[in-house]
Amino acid sequence: MKKSITVNTHEAYFNTLQEAAPYVRNHNAALFVIHIPIDCCHDTVLESIVKEIKIIHRFGSRLLVVHGSSFDAVAHVPKKNIERYQRESRDVRYRIEKYLGDEYSVINGTATVSCKPVGVVEGIEHRYQGTILIRSPDLLKQSARKSVLLYSPIASYQSNQLVLNSYQVAVDFATALSAKKLILYSSKRSLFSAQLSSQVTVHEISSWLKVRIKNYKNLSSIIEQAIYGNVKRVHLVNGLRSNGLLTELYTKSGSGVLIRKGAHHSIRRATKQDISSIKWLLMNPNTKNYFLKRTDAYLEKNYNRFLVAISEGALVGTCEIILFRTSHMAELGAVCVQQEFANKGIVKMLINRAENELVALGYHTVFVLTTKAEDFFTRLGYRRTGFESLPLVRQKKYDRKRNSIILIKKFE
Repeated sequence: MKKSITVNTHEAYFNTLQEAAPYVRNHNAALFVIHIPIDCCHDTVLESIVKEIKIIHRFGSRLLVVHGSSFDAVAHVPKKNIERYQRESRDVRYRIEKYLGDEYSVINGTATVSCKPVGVVEGIEHRYQGTILIRSPDLLKQSARKSVLLYSPIASYQSNQLVLNSYQVAVDFATALSAKKLILYSSKRSLFSAQLSSQVTVHEISSWLKVRIKNYKNLSSIIEQAIYGNVKRVHLVNGLRSNGLLTELYTKSGSGVLIRKGAHHSIRRATKQDISSIKWLLMNPNTKNYFLKRTDAYLEKNYNRFLVAISEGALVGTCEIILFRTSHMAELGAVCVQQEFANKGIVKMLINRAENELVALGYHTVFVLTTKAEDFFTRLGYRRTGFESLPLVRQKKYDRKRNSIILIKKFE
């Protein structure tokens, strides 16, 4: 029994590393801005978050961390509260520094970043509230190659101390430095409910927040500023979940909410490097598929038959093209998509690409065998046909026990 448990543990460990590898490569040298709100700055939660940050930094990503303060929840700061925000900021920064060890640099001085008062807004003077001025983005990027950069939301201006909105600071850094990702930790459980998809557009998240989250405009505004300011992706990560950020960034399923400007997926031919990802997708119980599994030997020999769908650098869908040259027909097989990417048009993109390639090769008849997806293929122009319509070679391999429906489509 012990031997079996050990083998299974090693296999799970290997599979985890295998799944994470393409994400580690993809995120190497990428700049991420990470915001940790004040409600995630309690000792046990903060220590867990910083441990993840250290791992991601060691994977080769460049990181700039902004921590929050209780000021983020108020609209106006009286002078008497400045000292309290200072103490709070010093305390949080000290604990982050302690957990980071030697792997950080504090952003201060006027060489790279300075600040100024917000001034008068809608007739109200915000004398003790500030906004940052990023003077040297390139210098900050260079510094981030060596260590994690840490910024606290309180700064000096002339003889005054200014309190900064940490969310606004984070998005200002992300847009000025053209960060690949803005990562927003949160302890709000409602953000990670099953009602919200793991991948949404900025329009979808704004609409969802409006209905379900109190004071949604602040968070919605930060997300929109980042996305429309050319930050490629915004991630909402559950700060109360163990290893939430690592799971979100380095696994196919993720653990939080990924937000993009609009849906973006690409289709290409598979390469030998895709074999392990194709195998994982075809064997994953959460994959939406309608086909017989392919063996390792089959994939090694025939990987170049596959089209693959790529999203966020990850392989999320497949479609195999099998040519029958004698009868001048083609079969589409292994049509599948990862469950969380279902109903996003990816399967249709794969099939359209396959059909276009077939037409270019001079093939004008394509067929599929399915037990569950007849309605879907019918909407794409496929029609039921009989067993005798299959190429003779395919008729010999047809498994009557599966009772697959044969659908055919002819091109002009």
